[in-house]
Amino acid sequence: MKKKTIGKNRIRICCLILLLAIAIPLLPAALAANPGPAYGAETARPSVNGRLHVEGANLVDGSGQAVQLRGVSTHGLTWYPEYINENMFGQFAEDWNGNLIRLAMYSEIYCGPEKDESLRLMRQGIDACIASDLYVLVDWHILDDADPNQNIGAAMEFFDLISAEYADVPNLIFEICNEPNGQTDWSDVYTYSEQVIPVIRRHIPEAVIVVGTPEYDRNLGDAALRPLPFDNVMYVLHFYSATHHEGLLNELKAACDAGLPVFISECGICEASGDGRIDFKYAAEWFGYLREKKIGYAVWSFSDKFESSAFFKPGFDPSKKIKDSDLTTSGLWVRELIRGADPKEIPVPGDVVEKGGLKSAGSWILLSLGNRGVDAVKEWLRFAALAIGLVLIAALLGLACGRPTKGRNRTYDDIRKTTEPAKKDKKRLLTRVLLILSAVFTLIYLCWRVKFSIPREYGILACVPNIVLLIVEILGFAESLILFRNLLGLKKHSLPEIPAEAFPHVDIFIATYNEPVELLRRTVNGCVHMKYPDPAKVHIWICDDNRRPEMRRL
Repeated sequence: MKKKTIGKNRIRICCLILLLAIAIPLLPAALAANPGPAYGAETARPSVNGRLHVEGANLVDGSGQAVQLRGVSTHGLTWYPEYINENMFGQFAEDWNGNLIRLAMYSEIYCGPEKDESLRLMRQGIDACIASDLYVLVDWHILDDADPNQNIGAAMEFFDLISAEYADVPNLIFEICNEPNGQTDWSDVYTYSEQVIPVIRRHIPEAVIVVGTPEYDRNLGDAALRPLPFDNVMYVLHFYSATHHEGLLNELKAACDAGLPVFISECGICEASGDGRIDFKYAAEWFGYLREKKIGYAVWSFSDKFESSAFFKPGFDPSKKIKDSDLTTSGLWVRELIRGADPKEIPVPGDVVEKGGLKSAGSWILLSLGNRGVDAVKEWLRFAALAIGLVLIAALLGLACGRPTKGRNRTYDDIRKTTEPAKKDKKRLLTRVLLILSAVFTLIYLCWRVKFSIPREYGILACVPNIVLLIVEILGFAESLILFRNLLGLKKHSLPEIPAEAFPHVDIFIATYNEPVELLRRTVNGCVHMKYPDPAKVHIWICDDNRRPEMRRL
């Protein structure tokens, strides 16, 4: 019995060895057939690479190894606070293989009533980045306050507070002024930086600091000629591939050739407005160069705003797991970019038309609209279909309700139709068409009001007044329909022909009481010249209560 068992075990072992001998040579081919996400680039992490610093034109880790930060920028923290959470940042770090989140905190909001909320969200974002092993770019996001010196006191207070709280954390990089603009020049930024940078360095002497440049971060020339007298400083350039082409790209290349350390703290693959069309061709050019030079970047924007640059479709729930169907065209392309794919090899979605590839008028329209415009047109068409359906239903109900009473209540118009030949009234038909079009377009507007204009996210107190206004608008629309329907019912009836001798005598009494004689003269004159077939039958009586002699003379 034991020998049989031993024999069976030997057979099983031999079979297992044979299967392994066959499977092991096939394993590399199997892995190649289903490799999983291929990021194609090493990803620096604070837990591994530690605090970064600047050497020459490069951002390097503690061992002197050049690293590239591939990240995204949030939209305004107080505008999209639901995206500042560990779930989203964790998925970005693990699934997207990103290593940088830029927290865009608008300075003018921080300097207003929402200061505490801005600070709370900034801390929440930093803590979520630390938990997800991400580098975090702390962004003092000036924009409407074009000159950073305008709120320099608040900026120094903010950076002093944050740098002190997170002094021992290697994750933080500081962007001290986003997009100086207007009349602001490099001298203004230089003066501002000389005061703000020492505040940060007081707590973190080796902190990496990125400094914005004039003209919305599109002028590196002055910074290259007159760099700041600090170590570990980088200079910012912003670009959007559908707006900025060879000119700005060549400026970046010239700055890099001159040894200027450059950081792209904000960029995108659409137009500079954050919306409009997407240009994949120049996106591949830009990000290909950044990949080659290991220049760090943060792509705008990690939100579901209804515009081309947003990565998530409107209505996405940031507490959920991100699926492909949740991502916009920008989101799908940027995700592959962040993962480390070669920009020139990232598949371009088939529903997006490249510039230069126009083959039809429809393609030209799609390109000019951009993704947001296409989505808006689709939504408009849905509303239009609903509005037309409602108008047709109303018309059918009107016909159904009108037939039972037809012929039961005869009117003067019914009598005329039997005695006079029918006439085609083109003007009346046109009026009906215009009324129907007005109803359709008003219904489209009301659909938009119901879906997009009620601020549900701000609670019932904000919704109730808006809903009351909506009800008033609906009542006004219903009232206008009734009014125009009644106006359409008005008809011009021809008057019967009466011979002049059949007209009766007419007496006109003019009652007066101290009115001026001239006024009475004009009244009488009007009565005398009134249109009447036989003026001899018109009798005018002046009734003067005071028996004035001037009345007798008149």
